[in-house]
Amino acid sequence: MKKGIIAIVIIILVIFGFYFINKSKDNYQLKLPEKDKVVSIKIENNFSVKTISLESTIKEILAIIDNNYETNVKSINDSPTSPDTLIKITFNYEGEVATFIYAYTRNGKYYLEQPYNGIYEINQDVFEKLENYLN
Repeated sequence: MKKGIIAIVIIILVIFGFYFINKSKDNYQLKLPEKDKVVSIKIENNFSVKTISLESTIKEILAIIDNNYETNVKSINDSPTSPDTLIKITFNYEGEVATFIYAYTRNGKYYLEQPYNGIYEINQDVFEKLENYLN
């Protein structure tokens, strides 16, 4: 009987332990601007720069990257470190400071990074759609 009670107490402590460990992990969510506030988007890499002002294209770009990305990997830099391919996406607002995110590849994987927020893994299709706006 005592062994059974001790086993139950241990199981309960283990469950609470896992709960508090998982709860203490920070989750970061990609913060995109409101579609109606963006007046232009500048997309650039080492070879090309495009500025997009057409409202329908701005909404298209925001829809491509608006997948409610979440991560527990924090971005601690102004820009990604050691990317293989890098695209900077700048959101310009009327009378407000621009914000930006990066899309990049590293070691065959695809990412979005919002400086000092999070690093989000994306699929190749999302990256290529963003890259196509530079052509």
